[in-house]
Amino acid sequence: MGARFPPLTAGLLPDLHFHPLASGSAEGYAPYPAPGFGRIILPAMYSKPSTSTRYRLGLTVATLCLALFALSLVFPLRAANPAAPAPADRAADFALGQRQVEKLWAGFARPDLAALDRFVAPGFQSLHEDGARDWAEERLLVADLKLTPYVLFGYKVSRDGDVLVVTYQCRVGETIDDARLAKVSTPRLDVFQQIDGDWKLLSHVNVRKLLPSSPAGSAPMMIAGSRD
Repeated sequence: MGARFPPLTAGLLPDLHFHPLASGSAEGYAPYPAPGFGRIILPAMYSKPSTSTRYRLGLTVATLCLALFALSLVFPLRAANPAAPAPADRAADFALGQRQVEKLWAGFARPDLAALDRFVAPGFQSLHEDGARDWAEERLLVADLKLTPYVLFGYKVSRDGDVLVVTYQCRVGETIDDARLAKVSTPRLDVFQQIDGDWKLLSHVNVRKLLPSSPAGSAPMMIAGSRD
């Protein structure tokens, strides 16, 4: 009577029956292939695995699957958190940010509106205490700034690809919307974007309070939290 192939491969191989070779040899079995399938030879010593063997095999497969699943969760997280920039890269970014701010303020001081037109990105916005401006509105303000000699200091620079963010302090006297502001130090923020290889000014933030300076001959008005 033929021996049915073990259920371990049920559904994976054709339904075959086996019987010992006519010679009576223990070296192999001759198959009776099911209709439509070719001849398949399997070792005679193949036997149905024990329950404990199947249990250990199942446990091993389950452990490997869990390990692969855990690795698939860990490695994407590592890829999304690149290593911190090297000190040389940070130094280069710092110098780059400082140059862009100095270029901006050189344009403010003259003022060189044509140069600023080329330097400003299409999506530019500024922010002052009295609200936001696009470049057309900011340009009118810049044309009448009447800056005093200024000092830029306290830089902090961060970069992400083609975006450069620079915060700093500026000590300057200026005119904003016909209000003459005393020469004090206030924080500023500029965002630059690299477009076609050139750095452009995307945003400018001046958090200085828009309070006029004191009348001529009196002590200058000081803004809370500022310093000379």
